[in-house]
Amino acid sequence: DLCYPRLNWGDAEVAMVAAVIGGGHVPMLSSLSLDNNMIGDAGVISLAAAIGGGSVPHLAIWELDQNQIGDEGAIAVAKVVGSGAVNQLVR
Repeated sequence: DLCYPRLNWGDAEVAMVAAVIGGGHVPMLSSLSLDNNMIGDAGVISLAAAIGGGSVPHLAIWELDQNQIGDEGAIAVAKVVGSGAVNQLVR
C-alpha cells in the first residue's frame, strides 16, 4: 500500500508517484491513498495514465477525496475506473 494523505502534495509530486507506478516498480500495489492533498487535473491525469496502463493489476482501492480535481481529471479517473483497472474509487 502507498499512503500519502495530508501532505499538501500537488501535481509535481503526484507525477513522481505516477512515474514509479507506470514504470512497473510496484506491481503488487493494492491500495493508493492520496486524499487531502492539492492534486489537480494534471496530476490525476498522469496518475490515471499510469494506473490505466496495467502496471498495477492488483490495485483495489484508490483514494482521492479532498483534492482539487476538476472535470478533466474526473473524466480521466472515470475512464480508468470504468476500464476495471481499479476495483474501488473512494470519493
